[in-house]
Amino acid sequence: MKHSILIIGSSGYLGRNLKKFLSKKHQIIDNSSKKKINICNYNHLENFFKKNKVDFLINSSGQISSNIKKFKRESLIGNKNIILLAKKFNFKVIFLSTTSVFGKNKDVYISVKLKSEDLYLQSDIDYKILRIGNVYDSNFKKKGLLKNLVSYFNGEINFIKISNIKIYRNFIHIDDFSSQVSLIIDKWKKLKSF
Repeated sequence: MKHSILIIGSSGYLGRNLKKFLSKKHQIIDNSSKKKINICNYNHLENFFKKNKVDFLINSSGQISSNIKKFKRESLIGNKNIILLAKKFNFKVIFLSTTSVFGKNKDVYISVKLKSEDLYLQSDIDYKILRIGNVYDSNFKKKGLLKNLVSYFNGEINFIKISNIKIYRNFIHIDDFSSQVSLIIDKWKKLKSF
């Protein structure tokens, strides 16, 4: 069955790759830069859902930036709005969280992801929370530890600086991640969250 899917954060690494992968089987609702959806503006978001039939919303927004206040606001208010509108318009939500919530260190990013998860846990909408680790691709385009390791072993850099050695890191290939999201959509009712 072909579903209509809205990907919030479709211009980011995860969203872009999910859009490409899922568009093979499903209808992806355009969320380009010209039609960018502001999840913090309830009225704007509500008007979008009045005009567009959405079966699934994948929320891949919430990447930390140097503006911590903006990150917190967009994550918490945005997820509250998504939950309210999911109840009103009856669409399913996949919220992308992080495996870092399992670690002992709770920085701002992890704390906000946990608070966002709590919003879903306390709601009565149809949702899944995916706690994912570091996502990489075969070309190591994305910045991060794996890209640095490849560059180090290829002699392109002389050292690797790891800023927080206490963080537990795991990795998943973008194709495996996208396949799992597709499987979740296809088998929605049989799967539990996390």
